[in-house]
Amino acid sequence: MLSILFTDVNAYTAFEYLREKRMVGAEVDSAARHPPPRCHPNAHKDLRDHIANSFDDPARAMVVFGPAGVGKTAIAQTMAEEFKASDRLGASLFFSGRGDRNDPDKVVPTLVYQLALTYPEYKNLVFRRLSIDPTILDKTLRVQFEELITKPFQQLGESEIPLRTSVVVLDGLDECTGKMAQRELLELIGNYVQEVPSSPLWWMISSRPEPHLKDLLSQEDFQGENKCTVLSVDEAGSQQAPNMNPLVPMDGSQAFVLAMGG
Repeated sequence: MLSILFTDVNAYTAFEYLREKRMVGAEVDSAARHPPPRCHPNAHKDLRDHIANSFDDPARAMVVFGPAGVGKTAIAQTMAEEFKASDRLGASLFFSGRGDRNDPDKVVPTLVYQLALTYPEYKNLVFRRLSIDPTILDKTLRVQFEELITKPFQQLGESEIPLRTSVVVLDGLDECTGKMAQRELLELIGNYVQEVPSSPLWWMISSRPEPHLKDLLSQEDFQGENKCTVLSVDEAGSQQAPNMNPLVPMDGSQAFVLAMGG
């Protein structure tokens, strides 16, 4: 009885740590974002169909690049709502220059808080880690990600506990403060895809096509390790050559989709 009570207290404390550290208002259904931008039923339909149909593909992450005003956030919002309605949304984070929704130190707590609600087995592992060392949430982005996302899901994979697949939606990566943080987060996700082949998480990331992000994704070592494939928006249902060009016009602008697979 005392053991159960102690565990409950630790769980409550861990949830409080995460709640205090997370981005307030960054989730898909947050009141702070109401009303959010959404796609018209026929807008970007080919791209949205491709994203939905890619859910069970070997590729475990997708990056959608496009300039301001092309509708990236509306696409991410619409897809996140659809995933949530079908009980396939693991976590969501919509970056913004408003408030603290661009703080890289709050990215991992925001995702972990939601993932802990999605996966009870994962919650137990993460809360145990935080009970032992709550200062993990004060460490670097890389340490937080590896200790609270990569390692727990690696452990779950080794245990062969069946976990349903879900999607993590990150919108507006370019709004995250600091080019180094943006690049590091994208690199951490790419590493995660390779290091946790049994992961139940499927990542959808949208961003403006900033040079430092395009440079990372176009590097030969990064592409080779993560098996990156470029898809055009107009031909989203087809696999294209693994390079960054050409970019295909979408609604008068340029955008493309990059799939990363394990």
